[in-house]
Amino acid sequence: MKELRHEDILTMLGRRYDGPIMNNLSRGDYVECMIASALGDDWRLTWMDGWDWAAWDCEHGPSGARLEIKQAAARQT
Repeated sequence: MKELRHEDILTMLGRRYDGPIMNNLSRGDYVECMIASALGDDWRLTWMDGWDWAAWDCEHGPSGARLEIKQAAARQT
């Protein structure tokens, strides 16, 4: 069996997010990353600090403002 390298695994996961329809398990993480990226460097995802089940998803460092990010899909797998 071929040993998978980190880059191979990232490529495999990338294919999962590259389609027109995303499953419910990965959609939330994708949207949270997309919003945090759009907000800029002063915003941080709470799970990046180990808070997997925080009451909010994104926090603004300088002000302490918090966001709970919600999403829904018109089409689902």
